[in-house]
Amino acid sequence: MRLYSALVRRPRNRLRNGKKRIDDLRKENAALKVKIEQGEKHISTLRDLIISGEKTEDGHRIIQEILAGPDPDDND
Repeated sequence: MRLYSALVRRPRNRLRNGKKRIDDLRKENAALKVKIEQGEKHISTLRDLIISGEKTEDGHRIIQEILAGPDPDDND
């Protein structure tokens, strides 16, 4: 009976581990989507500032904020 019990528990443990891994990957995927959206917004802002060619204090401040943002490689 002990062998049967161990054989039944192993697949359940694998399922639990697999579900946890899937949940972890979903969370990681959601975080990466947020980073991508933020990066796209920064690119759009920089593009607009370059196209407009305005050298205003506000434009300079925005560029400095984007450049001083967290390094994307820090979270890897």
